[in-house]
Amino acid sequence: MAAYLTVTEAPSLAANMPGTTALLVLVDDAMAALLLLASLDIDVAFKYQGRKFNGELQEREFPRIPYGTIRQTPGIINTYYPGTAPTPKIWDWDPLANGGQGGAVVPPTVQYATIWQAVWLLQPQFAARLEAIQSGLKQQSIGTASETFAGLLEVPGGFSGLGDRAARMLNKYRIRTGQLR
Repeated sequence: MAAYLTVTEAPSLAANMPGTTALLVLVDDAMAALLLLASLDIDVAFKYQGRKFNGELQEREFPRIPYGTIRQTPGIINTYYPGTAPTPKIWDWDPLANGGQGGAVVPPTVQYATIWQAVWLLQPQFAARLEAIQSGLKQQSIGTASETFAGLLEVPGGFSGLGDRAARMLNKYRIRTGQLR
């Protein structure tokens, strides 16, 4: 399985992002595993607009295309002739990808969300708190301090399991109306 970012791509993006030091100091194997976990979290967090660019052959949720723009045949990868732009709408097309032949790419926003999710996963206290809330914790008191979590899980679209920054970055890709699959 491939993550949305490789261990060579992630540090170059994360280097200019505040709060990513914990990710940058990881050895390659640990970073690769964390980036894959973050990618998997993103894939299952929401129902996204459109559909996978290469349908069943594409293991990740991104890149995506609008429904009804390309007729997909099971087992066939969507391809275009070198140097030509696709006629159907593709949301994330890079004319320089594939050695200048062009291609559908993972959106930069998804790549940044992958980094934020990976950084969030390195802070287990946040994941533990959200797991408790998802499991039904409504209120918690320690001494004179009290926290109430009522209504947190009733947000539109439900609990995503993503860190706040990653979830906000991916919000624009969430399906609002239309075809659910």
